[in-house]
This record gives sequence, C-alpha cells and structure tokens, in this order.
Amino acid sequence: MGYGRGDSGSELLFFFLLLVVLFCSCGY
Repeated sequence: MGYGRGDSGSELLFFFLLLVVLFCSCGY
C-alpha cells in the first residue's frame, strides 16, 4: 500500500477494516 498521506497508522487501520469486512462476508 502506498496511497494516502504516507502515515503507516492509517494504512494499518484501513487494512484491518478490510479484513473485518472480509470476515463478515465469509460468515465469521
């Protein structure tokens, strides 16, 4: 990932949010 302002904090948060959405879609 390289889009955004470059702060790894927001990128980590975005990635974590994506994982949560994937888990919810799978039924976990």
